[in-house]
Amino acid sequence: MNKIIISKEFDPYFNIAAENQLLLSADEDIHLFLWQNDASVIIGRNQNLYAECDLLYMKKHNIKAVRRFSGGGAVYHDRGNLNFTFITKEKTASQVEFLERVQSALARLGMECEFSGRNDLLYKQQKFSGHAYYTDGDNYMYHGTILVNVDTGQLAKVLTPSKLKLKSKGIASVRSRVVNLSTIDSEITVERVKQAFIDTFPYDSMEYIDRTNF
Repeated sequence: MNKIIISKEFDPYFNIAAENQLLLSADEDIHLFLWQNDASVIIGRNQNLYAECDLLYMKKHNIKAVRRFSGGGAVYHDRGNLNFTFITKEKTASQVEFLERVQSALARLGMECEFSGRNDLLYKQQKFSGHAYYTDGDNYMYHGTILVNVDTGQLAKVLTPSKLKLKSKGIASVRSRVVNLSTIDSEITVERVKQAFIDTFPYDSMEYIDRTNF
């Protein structure tokens, strides 16, 4: 039975731990986990935190750093992001299907987008969603984040480009290469994107989790 799990917590430590626990208990059905974090940086499993982030700025502004289990780049989260995770067994997993489910949810809001490279969704060459996947034994998750109304100014200050990128593109490019969905359409909110996922995912049950029941 497919299930939607929605976190009522905004603590990135809780949500990353919950995501991992859901992965460990995966079955052949597909479970969709929807979650949001307070201001934080989520880094890939092989990344150097010191090379990716401005740690002094993060400490000053109480921005947490959390390492996820999948690879890929560092991403900034705040409550203007909606994060999604599809969890199932590897033998029943399909990256194409999961990507199409994300695109289907966005299409419900009138958003046409294109997939670029291995892990980005773009609107007119500007990135608003990055994806990654991870396997643990025969358990599989495909997850990503969608920028809806993120503080892009803070995003640009927190994430530190490599010296090579900084030299070739400049710090302003960090902000210019990403876009919020609310900038494209002011009526799009995190709650509307969340509802679009719910409306387009074939689920049998829905569960809300927090520290009291998970």
